[in-house]
Amino acid sequence: MRNLEQYDISLEEFDSLDGTHVFSKKYNDNKKKMLREYRKNIWKERQKTTAKIAAACVVILVVAPVAVNAATNGELFSRIWGTSGHKNVPAHDEVIDDGKGGKLDVTYPERTFENTDTKKAEELIGKAVSYPDITTSVDGTTITIVSAVRDKNAAVVEFTMEKKGGVDVLNYGEKENELKGAWIAEDKSTFRFDVLPGGNIYVDVANSTHEKLYCYDYMTLNEEKNIKLKIDKFPCKLSEYYKLDINDQKRDEIESEVETSTITIPCRDEVESVTYENHDGGKVEISPLSMSIDMKSGLGLDEIQSKDPLYCYYVCINYKDGTKYVVDEHNVNGCHSCDVDIDNTEYLCETIDGKNKLVFNRLVDINNIESIIVNETTYTLSK
Repeated sequence: MRNLEQYDISLEEFDSLDGTHVFSKKYNDNKKKMLREYRKNIWKERQKTTAKIAAACVVILVVAPVAVNAATNGELFSRIWGTSGHKNVPAHDEVIDDGKGGKLDVTYPERTFENTDTKKAEELIGKAVSYPDITTSVDGTTITIVSAVRDKNAAVVEFTMEKKGGVDVLNYGEKENELKGAWIAEDKSTFRFDVLPGGNIYVDVANSTHEKLYCYDYMTLNEEKNIKLKIDKFPCKLSEYYKLDINDQKRDEIESEVETSTITIPCRDEVESVTYENHDGGKVEISPLSMSIDMKSGLGLDEIQSKDPLYCYYVCINYKDGTKYVVDEHNVNGCHSCDVDIDNTEYLCETIDGKNKLVFNRLVDINNIESIIVNETTYTLSK
């Protein structure tokens, strides 16, 4: 068993260190996620039962699924998992605002994408993609759920956002895509929206315009298997609400006027998954969309380490033709070193029961896998 306790450090300790810090994508993702979950929990605890449901100002139109031909599917696959909607990003350093009036040196990992074989993509997931065509309008912004596909552990939802004069309710761009994805512009938006359970929103800058954004939401699934579009409409800008003290009566007044709408996004059958296993019986469930790694068996990690994605430092899929897909690799002091950090996921999430779920940035041909490597451990197809 590896002893990595000497390298453990809390977020608070890390933030208080003097000098130049290098933040990994995972650190920023995890910190953003904790802040988001904190806000959700605070809101859930204090939300008034008098909140209006399905308010008149939030109009939802659900249209029956439409038939989509193979050519359109090919375009869809290339945008969401190929090079049409993404571009390669070399590992690089940048200086960013730390949110406290200072600057931080940030190291961005290398990210690469591949051309999508549309025929193979159709074979792998074509029959599982749904086209719900759900349209929601709120405060001049129209959100349309275009397509959705899921497996046992993850889902990908394509949606558009449109607004005459320009979509201004999202902070988005290439830099956001590289770091943590798009997020709500709280100083401009009067509504909060989520495609639940929630994940990472990638805005396809190349195919978007000022008035119409193409967005891809990559997410992992929990016990709640339904995927839902949820909108909370506030009577003010979100920033005005968030800046209030939790005990401020004004906060209660605002919450009593929030108008909420939720609708389930229909999906078709789950994409097929297969299981790979290591020498100690630890399992990896993998589909063309994602993989779920049991961190508790065969990796030499203790209970705490098995629940921390930091210790899942190398994930690679070896194909039968000799090629490989490095899903994720990052440096861990005293444990693993690499020339550059690599992050070829669209989203990852560690579960409380010790499973590390990774959503791929390309489609994986599960029929062509020779083996899977996690850290130094090899997984082969379960008998």
